[in-house]
Amino acid sequence: NEDILKKALQQQIPDLYGTLFRSTPVFFLQDDHDYFENDEATDAFRTFPADPFMIDAARTTQDLYYPEFPDTEDLPGTLIDHTRDVARHYGAIRYGNLCEILAYDCRRHFDAGPEGYFIPREAEDWIIDRMQHSDAAHVINMPSTPVLWTAGKWGEWYPDIQNDQGDLTTDVSKPFWTTAWFEQHNRLLAAASARTDRLPFFVSGDLHATGMGQITKSGSLDLKDNPIISILAGTPGTGNAGWPSNFRGQTARPSLSIEAEEWVPALEENGFSLFDITPDAVTVSQFRWLPRDGEDAIDSLEPFVTKTFKRPIRGV
Repeated sequence: NEDILKKALQQQIPDLYGTLFRSTPVFFLQDDHDYFENDEATDAFRTFPADPFMIDAARTTQDLYYPEFPDTEDLPGTLIDHTRDVARHYGAIRYGNLCEILAYDCRRHFDAGPEGYFIPREAEDWIIDRMQHSDAAHVINMPSTPVLWTAGKWGEWYPDIQNDQGDLTTDVSKPFWTTAWFEQHNRLLAAASARTDRLPFFVSGDLHATGMGQITKSGSLDLKDNPIISILAGTPGTGNAGWPSNFRGQTARPSLSIEAEEWVPALEENGFSLFDITPDAVTVSQFRWLPRDGEDAIDSLEPFVTKTFKRPIRGV
């Protein structure tokens, strides 16, 4: 089993990253494919919640290839390893008083019941408490499932689904989707927006795209006073063969359940984002590249978009 696992993962992790990030701390967030399944639901089967084999495969992958998170709280069900003072699924990555990143895995404890959630309520309460009480100048949410965009997949915050005409709609019920996921989404967004002395940042991957935008309203939740800034951080390998929209038949778009503005519509090309963080502002630079551009283009790669967000000067 270990040989098979390494054959599947070697090319995607060590062969891809090598020692490019040596001397730089690197953290990974697990999502559906890290549990060796796609987030799918049909009358015949649902791939999540994760079964023991999926959990063991994801845990073994992490043990082999990438680090856990600093142990910040003893949250029920988070599989904290106190012998090494680390946590597998939720963690706060802190850089002094400048920035705190709240990273959370939305698949490990995924619950699809009527009162379901992407993260258990204990973890949600901890995340909201950190947003409310952290003394860092910037607090960045980093869930493994992004906010703002949807591709009509099952395991998303949003109810959007592709109709017979190939368009996203909320007029048709998404099978096995629960409103409890969107309610949790809104609680997290409300807590981030409530600190009006901060920029409410959410940064994610999953959709295999680069993007940038803001959410001003989510359902009945008004966020106009301090809109949510959402970033699709990009991925080193997505545009080689027209994947993923060719596979799922749908590009990522803003959910119809929210009011949002896209500064960079979801772009399915190889790319990455750099964040230049100072006490008063966050500057986001996004880069793009495809093999047709030639490898020489990487040496002089410049951002195709740069946007600076100034920290609001307001009371809590």
